[in-house]
Amino acid sequence: MYRIFATVLLLIQGWMGVSQAESAGKVYQAPFYPGERIVYVAEYMSMEVARVEFQIVGIIDTLNTTLFHARAIIQSNTRVPLIFVRDQYDAYFDMECRPYLHIGKGQRRNYAFRLQYRFDQETGTITGWEYRQKGFEEKLRGKYEAPLEDAIFDPLTLFYYIRTFLKNVMSYERLKLQVFANGKSRRVEVRPRHQMKKVRLVKQELLVFPLDLKLKFKGIAGIRDLIKFVISADQKVIPVDGELRFMLGKMRIRLAEYVPGNLPFVQSADKTNITAPASR
Repeated sequence: MYRIFATVLLLIQGWMGVSQAESAGKVYQAPFYPGERIVYVAEYMSMEVARVEFQIVGIIDTLNTTLFHARAIIQSNTRVPLIFVRDQYDAYFDMECRPYLHIGKGQRRNYAFRLQYRFDQETGTITGWEYRQKGFEEKLRGKYEAPLEDAIFDPLTLFYYIRTFLKNVMSYERLKLQVFANGKSRRVEVRPRHQMKKVRLVKQELLVFPLDLKLKFKGIAGIRDLIKFVISADQKVIPVDGELRFMLGKMRIRLAEYVPGNLPFVQSADKTNITAPASR
């Protein structure tokens, strides 16, 4: 009962903080702040099969470039014997959501893996490798090199880029992108639909707009080419609810917890009469 109450409180605080973020948005263009945490529950046949957590760990300065450090953690439900996933992915990208580094490691039932992709913005190349380990033996599964084209992202940075794009543009135009995964560049199409609607979240109504994510390839576990989401129509631009189709049916992706981040200090704010929200 306490956990449910705490989650409700965090969700309400998150959307109450939007009004503060609106005034700061002119200085800080991203819809996410360091410390932001979003947790989703994946449900199949009304049963929780996995949890996915997104975090903005912080902001770092390196080589005269300011980078976000984002993290995604995916864990399957230990009570569901059909799947076993223990993954962690870290991504570093700049204020324009251009990727620089993507690192991943994880476990399946029969093996473990680790991978790394480097996006060299100066040379225009992507280099990467992936190792797989069974027992005590680890082998190089793949070594990759590809051109770094416009609008190409690692899977984690893509999540934050779409949110940033929708916040800054807020249009219904289709967006054609690429995601680099498993050593290949794969096409992705973002299609906002021309309608708005309201959904009930906890004890409040939230204005959202539908969004289709068209994949030009077959994803993990036979996920089909279309993923449907509804996105909050506010400064946070958060996916609230989603539906994935795969070989055995449909999987619902539901927002379970949201913790807003803190607005970092921006030196130019002193000249714009903008008051940053108090730290939580």
